[in-house]
Amino acid sequence: MRALLAALLLSTAGCGDSDGNVQAKVGWRFDYADYKDDTAAADLRDCSNAPAVAREPPYSPIAKVRVALEDPEGQVPGSDEEHNCPLGIDGKLVPIAGLVRQLFTFTIEAKTAAGAVLYRYTQPEFDLGSYSEETYTLPTATGEIHFFPTFAGNLTCPPDVSSIAYTLYAEGASTPTMTGVQSPACESSGTGPQSRELVIREIPVVLTSSRATYNLYRLVLEARNSGGAVLHCAVNGGRVVRLGDNALGGNESLQPGPCPP
Repeated sequence: MRALLAALLLSTAGCGDSDGNVQAKVGWRFDYADYKDDTAAADLRDCSNAPAVAREPPYSPIAKVRVALEDPEGQVPGSDEEHNCPLGIDGKLVPIAGLVRQLFTFTIEAKTAAGAVLYRYTQPEFDLGSYSEETYTLPTATGEIHFFPTFAGNLTCPPDVSSIAYTLYAEGASTPTMTGVQSPACESSGTGPQSRELVIREIPVVLTSSRATYNLYRLVLEARNSGGAVLHCAVNGGRVVRLGDNALGGNESLQPGPCPP
């Protein structure tokens, strides 16, 4: 398996640096590739969170990076701070200071301005007993799916369809994880209005075991007219969402009529 949660070691020293009180310095970069896939090439991102080749819709930029250290025994104070993303990118580092010199549980999370976690790195044992400087490669904590909504298997849009609303539910959940609307639902072509590809990003993927590679979501699609009435529906109770960019599952076929209650 491709190296998981890789960290690029920049330098190490003794028990402290020239600042005296600083115990470590950390930086970050981000890899959107699916680290569970041995064949996936690295997809490194900066704070813009944009790939090398621009793709629509745009990716949410990374606003803040959370650096948290917690005593595994819960007996001594830790640290939990958020930094502006540019402070730790491109070789820059942020300091960690003022903690007991021991092992801590270490977490770095990259977040959007709205607080959604896009990338996450965890290290069960982070040793503050000796000074270090390290830039961590944070793996993605989300996935995206993309597909074409079809109408009874046909890419041609019915003339009265104006938008496609989508809702995703985590497996077993009754509260939506995310919702959205694609409008317009269709685009002009030489053969008439055709369905637009639907891209859903920032879907949380939480792998609860070392063998897990994806999450299952219930996906509900509603094709609506300009007045908001539901004309066609699709419900997929087991849509696969892997980490990073993936198209597993294929297109979704909507059938006439509203969704079942």
